[in-house]
Amino acid sequence: MSALRITRINLYKHLTTVNFWTPFILAAAAVFEFTSSLKEMAAFYSVPVNGFSALFIMTSPNSVFIIFMGVFIMFCDLPFKDNQQMFLISRSGKRAWIFSHIFYVIFVSLIYFLFIFLCFCAALFPHIALDAESWGTIIRTIAATNAAQTFVLRFNVQQNVLSDFTPLDGFTYTFITVLGLSILIGLVVMTLNLILKRNIGVIVSGAVVFMYLVANVIQTDIIYYFSPLHWCSIKIADKNGTTTYPDMPWIIIVMSVWFIIELAALFIYGSKKIRFALDTREDIR
Repeated sequence: MSALRITRINLYKHLTTVNFWTPFILAAAAVFEFTSSLKEMAAFYSVPVNGFSALFIMTSPNSVFIIFMGVFIMFCDLPFKDNQQMFLISRSGKRAWIFSHIFYVIFVSLIYFLFIFLCFCAALFPHIALDAESWGTIIRTIAATNAAQTFVLRFNVQQNVLSDFTPLDGFTYTFITVLGLSILIGLVVMTLNLILKRNIGVIVSGAVVFMYLVANVIQTDIIYYFSPLHWCSIKIADKNGTTTYPDMPWIIIVMSVWFIIELAALFIYGSKKIRFALDTREDIR
């Protein structure tokens, strides 16, 4: 309960900061740009777009880069350093303070990606519907014709995606993956900033985002194994293990091991570094 109280305090405190709101503004702009031509197509055919098609945002390189730059901005100042944090540690203990930051990363990541989904639905209104089983006319048309070029869409759809996933399955996979990667990036920043130096976590998390750009240039199958942001794309996810792309078990195992290592590092080494991270001139002013 102490950790949740600290989480609430930190959330209220950072609701008014530029680092918190800038990612939401950037993500909203990216989503509205992504959906502009899609809405035009839906209006032309007078049929709705399946809301679960929001997963295709993560197949657009520009959208993915902007959205995860937002994640980078949101968490670049973790762990929080101010006199209030010293007080919270003295009252609740180091373990509760570490848990509060983990909860903060999880909660903010969840809000962020739910916000993106709501922006997608709002941008397409009133041409929006939710269907867990059928992709709908718009997505099937994009997959079967040259509609992506005709309407200058920011994405295309592969037929194997429609056959391998139902809309709900595809959306669930994409949402869990992007949420998990956002949490992992936030914990990377916190862990390395706390245990090593303040800028190390920022550099490493920035490298994760930069790797996405490198992979888009090189475009060899093997590099997708080392570009976590590509795992969000349903086009890359190999559900049946029949391609040279990373398959789902591999992605799940890597993300799980990554998460466990970060938690272990935080609780084994992080608690020993808290007093050094906070007891600085910067905090006492």
